[in-house]
Amino acid sequence: MKRSLRFVSVIAIILSVVLLLSGCSEERKQAVANYDRECTRINAERDDLEKVIAESQKLIDSHEEPYDKTTVTTLETAVADSRAAIVEIPKKRGNAKEINELVNEKLKKISYVETKEMLATAKTNLENSIRIMKQLTNPSEAFIIERIRDIDTITGYAGVTEDNDPNGNLNKPGGYTSTVYFASSQIKAEDRGWLDGTIIDNGTDGGGSIEVYVTREDAEKRCEYLAQFDGSRLASGSHRVVGTVLVRTSDRLTASQQKKLEAEIVANLTELRD
Repeated sequence: MKRSLRFVSVIAIILSVVLLLSGCSEERKQAVANYDRECTRINAERDDLEKVIAESQKLIDSHEEPYDKTTVTTLETAVADSRAAIVEIPKKRGNAKEINELVNEKLKKISYVETKEMLATAKTNLENSIRIMKQLTNPSEAFIIERIRDIDTITGYAGVTEDNDPNGNLNKPGGYTSTVYFASSQIKAEDRGWLDGTIIDNGTDGGGSIEVYVTREDAEKRCEYLAQFDGSRLASGSHRVVGTVLVRTSDRLTASQQKKLEAEIVANLTELRD
């Protein structure tokens, strides 16, 4: 009888150990599954990030000119930050408790989602800036008219031709490829008395003009020429280069009117429209 009881006790102990080991094994399997799931997530996020890094670097290396040059340096910095954010996944080791601690304290804290979003935004900003520069590089007369015709204070506009070009520089080397003069409702009544010709006859005095050049250098050269007369009796108003376009407003407008009108024109010229 005693031998039977002893045998039963041994069997019970063995079963308890087996059950205990089986439970531990299941806990570790679950911990490993949690670890593997987090690794899959991290690797997928890393792949997405590295794809955007590669695309961003390719865009930088293209050396396409942006309207806003700071978008290049911003993207370069974002690429560097993104590369630095990538870390190695800690290897799993130990029992279920140790693996779960590794998952909760380290793996779950590794994420590249925000980094990728930050990088993608910087990339989009550079792409858009390049698009803006392209549309401001020797644009057509039709583009200029489309962008100024919805400005409230511009009441009319007209493009010059070789037969009707006050400055005689249309399509000449270093000259403009198009010029659009426009009239402004803000011109004072006393000035309207002598501004009684056509929009082109009245010239920049009647409201302003937009001159388009092949290169930025040509536009800057023209702007520098006009700057010589600023503050003198020969002053022709405000002048600003955007891309290869020279935006001019009439000297007959007040300084605040010039500034506001110029800003409205530039905003329309640089707007990306589908």
